[in-house]
Amino acid sequence: MIPLERPGRFRALCGAVAILAGLGLGLATPTTEPPTTPNRNQPMPTVQTIADVVASKIRGQLAAQRIRQEDLASALGLHQTSVSARLSGRTPWTLVEVIDVAAFFGVPLSELVPDSIVGATP
Repeated sequence: MIPLERPGRFRALCGAVAILAGLGLGLATPTTEPPTTPNRNQPMPTVQTIADVVASKIRGQLAAQRIRQEDLASALGLHQTSVSARLSGRTPWTLVEVIDVAAFFGVPLSELVPDSIVGATP
């Protein structure tokens, strides 16, 4: 694990992110507005879970910083296939892992966690 200087700073996020990342419960962020009237010809709005958004932001950081999955896995003490499963959404990220990933990238946790969770109270 990557040591953190201020772990207490993230207490407000612990409950919400742990539930979402660890359990994948039904909190979601719609990516499109639902239709005002039902219409069979219109596609249903897509819904991304917060776990999906976190995985997407981590993938974005990997690409932006040109870091390989193997390097992230090594820093987290995980196998590359475990990181791949998390990045694809097959396995949810835990709160501790997301905090460690933010520290590894050198970015604040708020870069990886949706704004709707950062301001949430447990």
